[in-house]
Amino acid sequence: MKKYILQIFILAMFLIPVVSNALPINTYEAEDVLDTTATISGAAGGGAEVSYFRYSTMSKPPIFCNEIYGNNMKYTEDLKGSGIVYYYLKDLTPETTYYYCLMASNKDEIDGGPVRSFKTLPCQKCPPTIITKPAIVLTKISADLKGEYASSKAVTTYFEYKKDTEGAWTKTEEEAHLAKTYGKIHFLLEDLTPGTIYEFRAVARTEDPTETFYAKDILKFQTPKNNEVEDDVVDWTYTEGEDIPIDDSPLDLTCASLGMTGVFPDCEINSTCESLGLTGTYPLCEYPVLTCEEIGMIGEQPNCTFPPVLCEQLGMIGEPGECTYPPIPCEQLGMIGEPGACTFPPVPCEQLGMIGEPGACTFPPTTCESLGLTGTYPQCNYSGINCEQMGMTGTYPQCTPTPPTCASLGMTGTYPQCAMIPPTCVQLGMTGTYPQCTPTPPTCASLGMTGTYPACTMTPPTCAQLGMNGTYPACTFTNNTGSNGGDLDGDDIPNIIDTDTDGDDIPNTTDTDDDGDGILDINDFTPTGIGTITDYSGNGIPNISDWDIDGDGMVNVLDTDIDGDGILNTTDTDDDNDGSIDIFDNSPKGIGNLNDYDGDGIANNFDSTPQGGIVRGTNTNTGIGNGSGNNGTTSNMGDIVVPPNDAIVRYHEGVETVFIRQIKRNTVLQQKYGHKEGADLQAFANYLAHFFGKNYGYVAKNRKEVRVRYADVAAYELREIGGATIVYESYLNKTTGNFEITGIRKLNSIFKLIFKYEYYFLKKR
Repeated sequence: MKKYILQIFILAMFLIPVVSNALPINTYEAEDVLDTTATISGAAGGGAEVSYFRYSTMSKPPIFCNEIYGNNMKYTEDLKGSGIVYYYLKDLTPETTYYYCLMASNKDEIDGGPVRSFKTLPCQKCPPTIITKPAIVLTKISADLKGEYASSKAVTTYFEYKKDTEGAWTKTEEEAHLAKTYGKIHFLLEDLTPGTIYEFRAVARTEDPTETFYAKDILKFQTPKNNEVEDDVVDWTYTEGEDIPIDDSPLDLTCASLGMTGVFPDCEINSTCESLGLTGTYPLCEYPVLTCEEIGMIGEQPNCTFPPVLCEQLGMIGEPGECTYPPIPCEQLGMIGEPGACTFPPVPCEQLGMIGEPGACTFPPTTCESLGLTGTYPQCNYSGINCEQMGMTGTYPQCTPTPPTCASLGMTGTYPQCAMIPPTCVQLGMTGTYPQCTPTPPTCASLGMTGTYPACTMTPPTCAQLGMNGTYPACTFTNNTGSNGGDLDGDDIPNIIDTDTDGDDIPNTTDTDDDGDGILDINDFTPTGIGTITDYSGNGIPNISDWDIDGDGMVNVLDTDIDGDGILNTTDTDDDNDGSIDIFDNSPKGIGNLNDYDGDGIANNFDSTPQGGIVRGTNTNTGIGNGSGNNGTTSNMGDIVVPPNDAIVRYHEGVETVFIRQIKRNTVLQQKYGHKEGADLQAFANYLAHFFGKNYGYVAKNRKEVRVRYADVAAYELREIGGATIVYESYLNKTTGNFEITGIRKLNSIFKLIFKYEYYFLKKR
C-alpha cells in the first residue's frame, strides 16, 4: 500500500506547475584565444546579484552549465551581478579544448547560460605572438608606433622602421617583459622627415636559445609636408589609391547585436515578466501567488492549512485522527513471548556463577587450588587462615561455601530458585500493570505542535528557534566561523571560558547553540565541547554504534530519553534521532538490545566485546552513481568514502543541484521513478530532485532548502541499495583529506538539522 501511495504522490508532484525563476543569462564566444590565454564574456539579467564563469577541460562535451563539474573544474572570482562581464583567462594549457559558461545567482536560485568552447593555440615551443598595429602620426616629424605581444617565455620587444625607398631597417629601443605575460607595446619616433612614407614592423626576441620573431604584417604611415601643418597633433595615414585601414577604432557594437535594447553602450536587458517566471508588465513584475500545494499545504489560497499529521510521523499506526501505538514486541522489553504475555527468560546458571540447568543450578566442586591452598579438598593446608577470611563457613580447613541469597543477586525467591524482578510500567515510562503496559500518548504541545492530540498541526517556527535572525519566514543566517577542538573560534581562549565559543558574534549568554554544532544548548550534553549531531556524548563513538548515545551512564534500551533531546521515548517518534522513525527502525533505541548491546548478532554472554562496534557488512547489489563512487555498497557513519564527482557540491550550488546531475546520468533511477523515453529529462530531473529534497529532509514545507557554505567540501550521493534509494551525506575532513560519512538518510526522513558547513535559504517553488 505504501508503495502505491508513493507512486501516486510522485505522479501528483509532476502534475503540479512550478514557477520558473530562471535568470536570463547568455554566454558569448571567446575572443583573443592564444596558447595560454583567452578572453571570455557574457551577460546576465537584472535579477542576478552576482555572476561568475565556470570553465574546465572535459572528456565529454557538457550540455548544461551545471554539468561543468569535477576536480578539474575552475571558477572565476565573483563579478558584478547584471549586465555584460568579461574575464581574462591565464595559465591555460596549449592546444586544449576548454568548455565555459556564465553562471549567475541571487539569494533564491542559481542558473547558467549556454555552454561555449574554445581551443587554445598549439605551443610549438611556445613562441611569442607579435603583432604590428597601425601607427598614429602625431606631427610632421613624429609618430607613435604600436603593436601587441603575448608570450609564455620572457621576451624582449622592439620596432624596426625605414623609409620605403631605403633597404636598411633602423632598430628602436628594447623593452623587456616577464614570462606568461601579454599586452600592448609602442614607441615614439621623433626627428622624422616631413612628407615621407615610412614602413615599420614589431619584433620579439627570446633567449636560451636566442630566437627572433617578426610580425607578419609590415605597415606604413606618411608624415605631412611642411606647408600642410604646423607642429600640432594630427592623424595622417599613407594614401596610395586608398587610405591604409586604421585598426584602433572602437568596436562597432549595437545593443541588438548583444540581444538587448537601447542605444549602445546604454543597453538594457530585453526582459518580460514571463521570461523571469513572474507576472505583470516589465519592469513592474510581481511574484505569482503560490498554490497551497506549492508551499506544502492544502486548501485554497489564501486559506491554506497544514495537512493532518500522519500516524507514521508520530511513531504510531492507523489513520489520522485514529492513531494508536503498535504493540510492543517482547524483545524490545528484553523478554520473550508474544505482546501482552511477555515473560522473562530463565536465568542461565552461568550468569549465577554456577553449573547445571536453569532451576537446578549447583556450585561447581571446590578444589584446594581454587582456594589458593595446597592438598586435596577438603584436606587443604594453609597456616594462619580461617573460613571467614575466605567468605565461607565452618572450621578451617573444613570450610564450606556460603550460598548467596536471591536478594543479594537483585532477584526474588529462595536461592537457588531465583527469578528476575519484573519492572513496573512506570519504570518503562508507560501506564498500566506490567506486563500489560501501554505507551502514554503525547500532547500536541509536547510535539511542538498545536491542537488536540492526535489531530495536531505543525506550528511555524520562529527565526530564533532556527538559530537565525529576523522575523519568520524572512529569516537570515548568521555565518559561523572557526575550527573544532578545544578552541572553536581560534581566538586562543578555551571553549570552556570563552564568552563566544563558536565565534558567531552572539555571546554565549544569548546564543542558543554555543558551539555551533547544530544541537541547541538545552539538549546538548557538551554545549561548549566536542559533542556533535552524530556523536551526542562526544566520546568518539558514533550514535549508531554507541550503547549510551547521550552519555548519561544509562544503556539506551533502559534510558527514558535516549538522544537527550528533552522528549521522552514514550512520545519521541525517533528515540535515537537517526532519521528513521521508530516504527520503521530495526533498532529504534540505537544498537542492539539488552541481550546484544553491540547489535552484532552475538549474545552478550558469549560476546568477547559485548559493547563493541557493529559488524560492517557490504551489499553487492548493482547501484547507481558514476566515477569512483561507492555504487550499491552500504556505508556506516564515520566511514571513509570516495563520492562521485557529480555528488560533490560546487561553488554556489545546493543539494538539489547535485541530485539533478545524478538523476540525469542514471537510467536505473529514471526508470524506477517513471521517466518515459522522449520526455524532457531536464524537467524530470528538476521535479524528482525537489521531491527527494523534501522527502529526505533537505527542504522544509516552508521552502527552506539546504545549500553548502564552501565549495568542494560536502557530497550528497544517491545510492540504490536493496531496492531503496538512500542519500549518503559525506564531508571532507581537512585534516586527513578524506570524505567521511556524516549522515545516512532514508526516504520520508524528517527535516534535518544542518551541519556547520550548511545553511538554509528560501527557494521559490
